Amino acid sequence: MNRRLQYLLELEGLTQAQFADRIGVGRASISHILNGRNNPGYDIISRILKKFPSISPDWLILGQGKPYRDKTAESPTLFYNNESTVQEEVIDDLPSFLPSENQTEQQKQAAVQRKIKRVTVYYDDNTFEEFTK
Repeated sequence: MNRRLQYLLELEGLTQAQFADRIGVGRASISHILNGRNNPGYDIISRILKKFPSISPDWLILGQGKPYRDKTAESPTLFYNNESTVQEEVIDDLPSFLPSENQTEQQKQAAVQRKIKRVTVYYDDNTFEEFTK
């Protein structure tokens, strides 16, 4: 994987330090991975894929396919992947407003009646947008 990461740096025109800063990890961590001393963990792989959404996870993790995702395919969004199905994430402690098997009918009905009032989006350049209905 260290060769793929080195190639990714070349493709993106980044130094090791710039890459580490961009994904929010210590510079030594990237140096150790690129020198073959350590393998990247889930956290680093996850950070790379979040900061570089055009990178193919199959290529990065498995070495299969091309480095960049197919640009003709629809890009995945926060809620839908390329097959237009809802993406699922394992959540240990579900908020009370999400229906669960243990909730009463009254609790489920109350959750259905709730409406979103405001959504705030925070960007990595320390700006934000608020959307209200």
